Amino acid sequence: MKQFLIAFCVLCAVLVCAPAVAPVVLAEESAPAAYAEEAAPEQASDLSAEPQTFEEEEPAVAESSAGTAGYGFDVPDLPEGEEKTYAGQGAVWQEDRVITFDQLVSDVSYQTSSTIPSFFDQQNRLTACGPVAGGIVVGFYDILYTDLIPNHISGIIFNGNYNFAPFRTNDQIQAVIDELYTKMKTDQGQSGTTKNNCLNGLEEYFDDHGLDFTTEGLMSGSSPNYSKLRTHVQSKNVALAFLSGYQFITTLNIGSDQITFVANVTNATHIVAVCGYREIVLIEDGVQKTEYFLRVASGITDYENCYIRVNDHLQIDDLLGVEVSERA
Repeated sequence: MKQFLIAFCVLCAVLVCAPAVAPVVLAEESAPAAYAEEAAPEQASDLSAEPQTFEEEEPAVAESSAGTAGYGFDVPDLPEGEEKTYAGQGAVWQEDRVITFDQLVSDVSYQTSSTIPSFFDQQNRLTACGPVAGGIVVGFYDILYTDLIPNHISGIIFNGNYNFAPFRTNDQIQAVIDELYTKMKTDQGQSGTTKNNCLNGLEEYFDDHGLDFTTEGLMSGSSPNYSKLRTHVQSKNVALAFLSGYQFITTLNIGSDQITFVANVTNATHIVAVCGYREIVLIEDGVQKTEYFLRVASGITDYENCYIRVNDHLQIDDLLGVEVSERA
């Protein structure tokens, strides 16, 4: 008990002294109404529609052994009856992006919390993205069900806000990842984790702790359904994205007439935890368009909590909302 009290005091000190986070529209009822009105887009957009993107300048591509970079790529067909695996490994190269506009209409973020846990595998298994993403999901719900990670305090809830401690790894977190590695049958007969094994492993983990684990589809065709995703994160839940090819963005730079950022690109498959999205509404040549960026915990040490630009060198195979609840 003494060790627990000491750890909790240290955690509170860390959270109180932590630098302020840039304000976002968070998914909680306690958000001030005035801020919500100020942040809302001047013209409502159809969030369930396919996202539109701008014509961009040709990206400057850093040299890489990965071959020719680009926005689209061919995903090889799987042999009949074989399920795709997600391994999270592959060559990464950088591409500069420039999105031009005449007017910035709005820039709004919808997130379940300002950050979520950002774990990684201490054993550096390049194929363990499934167990790591699962561990991040477990770490997120550990703030509500505090025995999900034994002898570990994920964070505290204050005034409805989820405040997570800045743990990236420790022995307790690694034990969860290792357990999920086994439960998800990672690297058993294939390299990486299949989607079904990832979900079955998480369901088994939460079942072992007396909790129900359910999922909800958050896709419309080949793109996220943003209306459903917004509702989901507003209910204080996270999601899992299963990706074929992706690009991680650590910083978006918004100027008077352009958005610039560096995309860290790979053709590898990957699984990430999603806590929300950023919606930037722009006007160019009299046409209003919207750019969408998913907010994710990548499970990779170089990127941690970052963005993924939708319809930019990635294929979202599935986006599933996760919910954990007390067993009836």
